[in-house]
Amino acid sequence: MEGVNFFNTDLSGVNFQGANLKGATFLYVDLQGANFRNADLRSSDFKESSCRNANFRFANLQKANFRGADLEEVVFQGANLQDADLREANMGSFCWFFESKGVQIDREMVRMIMMFFCRAEINDQECKALQKTLMPFAEKCDQVTSFFEKK
Repeated sequence: MEGVNFFNTDLSGVNFQGANLKGATFLYVDLQGANFRNADLRSSDFKESSCRNANFRFANLQKANFRGADLEEVVFQGANLQDADLREANMGSFCWFFESKGVQIDREMVRMIMMFFCRAEINDQECKALQKTLMPFAEKCDQVTSFFEKK
């Protein structure tokens, strides 16, 4: 399914686990609860899509575009987010980046209530300081992780 295009479609709950979706376009798509675990999503576009409660565990999201997407309750555990664009994404009150790689955030994302960067690799030098600010309770990562591993 490499390079497939979806526009203004309801794909909520669809299982894309392990799929090759490199360069796929999901514009204005409802992806609530979709499973992208271990999927190849390099250079994919999720602009303005609803990914609420989606599973991106261990997905390759290198150079993916999430600009303006709804990422509330999304799990990026172990995902490769190198050069991914998360600007203007809505992370609401919760988004999970446990052991993710290449996370790039901007200061606007700091306003959320609870955003986890447990053992995440954050590239932006300015934002590395935010990791310490947002996660002063890092010792609780393992407790929170066990909750989400069941998800």
